[in-house]
Amino acid sequence: MDRRMKTMNTMRALHVAVSWTALTGYMILSTGCEPVMVVGTGAAVTTSVAEERGIRGVLNDSSIKTRIQVRYMEHNPALSNAVDVVVRQGRVLLTGTLKDPKTQIDAVRLAWKVDGVQEVIDETSIGNSNGFKAYANDSWITTQIKSKMLFDKNIQSLNYNIQSIRGTVYLMGIAQSQHELDRVIDIARRTSKVKRVVSYVTLKPQSIGSGAPKGRVVNPPAQKGVKERGLAPVEYSTEDAAPATQTSLSDTEIVDVESLDEPNTDSAFQ
Repeated sequence: MDRRMKTMNTMRALHVAVSWTALTGYMILSTGCEPVMVVGTGAAVTTSVAEERGIRGVLNDSSIKTRIQVRYMEHNPALSNAVDVVVRQGRVLLTGTLKDPKTQIDAVRLAWKVDGVQEVIDETSIGNSNGFKAYANDSWITTQIKSKMLFDKNIQSLNYNIQSIRGTVYLMGIAQSQHELDRVIDIARRTSKVKRVVSYVTLKPQSIGSGAPKGRVVNPPAQKGVKERGLAPVEYSTEDAAPATQTSLSDTEIVDVESLDEPNTDSAFQ
């Protein structure tokens, strides 16, 4: 009986998601809003049934991302092509390579102008754009991590966004527990060609416990029977995303928090 009720509830949720998708597309098209908002909305809403954010959260984040991209396109089409935008719970992560500090400041400034933005995390860098080889490596890394997470029964992979830029993996999302977050980070840092892992993952409120201070770089201790040589270091960049097991902090590096109003050419995250 319980199984039947659970199946019915799941089917009902899927029906609502599909109906909402169709309604959203109709409303956008009929009101003359930017057509780009329709792209990807259906997939986002359909998968939101299983996401921690829920349908409303997914739609809000998708809307914020689209409006940021529209502002970039209107301001400078090259900016739109150079910056990757990830939005989770109103938190915006910007990655990519820009040609000068002014463009970098513009990317952050324009993102903050969008209603609903709670935080802007600037992980863009100054320099030449990545070549095809670097792009292919990053795509391979991202695919490998997502695949491993998908087939791990202890990880709700839909709650995470993975970005790989020049071998640095950025994690965003909502972890169900510290144990799940540790597994995700472990998968990322053990993936071939990964140089560094930066976590912007938050924990569900009931899962938040004590951990390393904000900005500390903490490398998990060596596991028994596991060869640790060559593993990527991990930077926990949110208060909630701290490792479950602590090492001595005497030899760890303090990561300064950069002002979002200035270019982060000296950022510890570059």
